[in-house]
Amino acid sequence: MTLAETYAPKKTFTEDADCVGGLFFCSLEEGLKDAASRYPCGKLLFFTDEKNYTAFAEQITLPRAVSVCFSGKDALPLFALHDGVTAIFAAGGADVMRSARYYAAVKRIGCVLFPMDARLIGVLEEEAEICVNGTRGRVSLSQARVYCDIDRLQPTLSRAYARLLLSRLATVERRAIDLFERTCSNTDDAFRATLAPSGGWSARELILRNATLSRIGALGEGEVLARVLEKEGDQTPEWTAFVLLSALYGAFFTRGAPAKYVVPNYKERLKKVGREEDYARLHIPTGEEMLRRSQRLERARKSLITDFKGLFRGDEEREYFRFGGAPAQTIPVQFLFRLPEYAEGGLSCYLRDFGLLEKE
Repeated sequence: MTLAETYAPKKTFTEDADCVGGLFFCSLEEGLKDAASRYPCGKLLFFTDEKNYTAFAEQITLPRAVSVCFSGKDALPLFALHDGVTAIFAAGGADVMRSARYYAAVKRIGCVLFPMDARLIGVLEEEAEICVNGTRGRVSLSQARVYCDIDRLQPTLSRAYARLLLSRLATVERRAIDLFERTCSNTDDAFRATLAPSGGWSARELILRNATLSRIGALGEGEVLARVLEKEGDQTPEWTAFVLLSALYGAFFTRGAPAKYVVPNYKERLKKVGREEDYARLHIPTGEEMLRRSQRLERARKSLITDFKGLFRGDEEREYFRFGGAPAQTIPVQFLFRLPEYAEGGLSCYLRDFGLLEKE
């Protein structure tokens, strides 16, 4: 009698770890173990921010580990390190992700990311604005191996969901601007990434859809508004921005029309947001342009309303709360009136030109 060879072939981590859309879904510990095995020689740089410094608590005690805690937005401290680093491991938010990828690109070393924000901002973009030694500039970023620990991403899932809602608004915003300007933008990728039935999405699906958005960069003035709100201390900036913008767009498409005898004070508006120096390059539409825009709006109104209503199912608030979202504490309407100055070129600029954003 002979023994049957029934041993299953050993699988690689890639096959076991559930790699989807270029992201590896596993625990932080599993990801660290796999990533470290890929760089057996040289020093490993562990890079985190003050909020997530415990993510690499065990690894930073290793003999070949170098640790840096990101305490600001300037990536210069990374470049003060000695040579011999073969890979950078980063855990944190967008600034950490971008700085790590920039460092890896400059040093031409491996880059491993453990994002702590389900929006995946800074994780997959090919370029980003980086601050080095106080100077900001747009630079190319290195590709990275990305491990997503869903348990650690759980606290930010609601923000990731609200970001998808903002991207839906961005598609109808772009289509409205195309109608005004007689242009044609390709919003199909963003539309497919976010429009599929939102009810019942799993955490993984939510993360993957945000990954798609990060790759195509398909967010409009809603993202700008969310950044402004976050800077002002709003704890739910994406959701607040969605509530504000969806109400604004809905009202504009339904009954918006140029206000009679109202001319925006463009210089004063820019002054209120500290950008009065931009007045010289601001395009102020002529009367003929305003007439054409008004006529195009009336011809396209029905189509815009149909597009806008088709974006939503009516269960967005319920799904937002299912992912752990908190209700907006305040609705800072005043920021809507200033949005054209923060997001030049967005749909709100047309509302400003129509004289519809003059009363705060």
